[in-house]
Amino acid sequence: LSRRTTFQRDKCPMVHDQGRIRGMLSIKLRPGQTLDQNGIYVELIGAIEKLQEISSDYFTTQRLLLRGGNEGPISQELTTIPFDFGVVRFPMDSYDGDSISVRYFIKATIS
Repeated sequence: LSRRTTFQRDKCPMVHDQGRIRGMLSIKLRPGQTLDQNGIYVELIGAIEKLQEISSDYFTTQRLLLRGGNEGPISQELTTIPFDFGVVRFPMDSYDGDSISVRYFIKATIS
């Protein structure tokens, strides 16, 4: 995007294996601003971080297309879109140790 975009990060507790993951994606625009989009994707991503190294391995566990048939500009000041991954089975449990960390997070992409 050519515009300056600010992101807000919320820390949420992680659910256990086979827990349901759902939420709301909020897009907030300035008054009079529009956002052109061709689709909004939400991904549930896992990360294995090696704390002694600067490398991380990322893997996508699930991906949703939220606005597949609704391409075009978003002009409302606040647009809220629900998402639901359903019941998710994680390949690994979340873990935070001395040399390695396994965590999961949700990433939204507007194309």
